[in-house]
Amino acid sequence: MDDVLIFDVLLTSGGIRQPADLFPPHDVDDLVRLLEAIDGSHYDALKRECLVYLLLKWHQDGREERFQNDRCLPPQFTALADAYWHLDTGANVAVSLIHLFCDACWLRCDSVLLVSSPTLASTGNTRQK
Repeated sequence: MDDVLIFDVLLTSGGIRQPADLFPPHDVDDLVRLLEAIDGSHYDALKRECLVYLLLKWHQDGREERFQNDRCLPPQFTALADAYWHLDTGANVAVSLIHLFCDACWLRCDSVLLVSSPTLASTGNTRQK
């Protein structure tokens, strides 16, 4: 996946065109456009909220945890979103993925995004965040 973030792949899979033009947002107007695109995506409400959770995680100040609690997001979805974030940022990837794969609860999830996608098999992310 040369120069493509997993977040971009998730946006594209939801029917959002040209995700690199939307993410990362550079100002409040860009953020509003990104949130509107997520809201208008083909995803169900839970997956849209997981995308917002993933977006909040970029702040690295814990606000995604409050969002998770307020929206009652299932832990298997947020664990997978956390793993995607770690892959996109390159931060503590091994620890995150070991934690995810040691917790089998996500395997019971019937709506896991892109886990078996052949696109992710070639992850070699170099896109500037």
